[in-house]
Amino acid sequence: MAIWQFSFYLTDNSDSDQVQVINVQEESLKNISNIFPLGESWHKDLVVYGNNDKTCIILSYENNILQEVLIKIDLRSATKNELIMIVEFIKANNLKIVCDTMIYEPTIKKIIELIKKSNAYKFCENPQEFLNAK
Repeated sequence: MAIWQFSFYLTDNSDSDQVQVINVQEESLKNISNIFPLGESWHKDLVVYGNNDKTCIILSYENNILQEVLIKIDLRSATKNELIMIVEFIKANNLKIVCDTMIYEPTIKKIIELIKKSNAYKFCENPQEFLNAK
């Protein structure tokens, strides 16, 4: 993951102790591919929508079963339309956002709030200050 990317996982439940079962509807993948076309993957068990170095959605499979969904947002170039499509994708699949071990409902307001607390945001706001603070 690049320093300018804000990332989070998706979950299907609010109890992190339960076994994860993620189902993604084909229609939602078709919709998301209009904004984030099917991209190149570095592993046979990963399906990437978008560009791995920019904003993308990564589906990770094991034995052809979806195990996790990772969303990475390029804070240098993300648009409101991309954020709206990401939220719609999450809602269409009845999923929730997992960020720093906390689970959140998918809303634009929540994603922006989480972004503004992230190191990726701090880096994009002032790279020199961010790097000097490390």
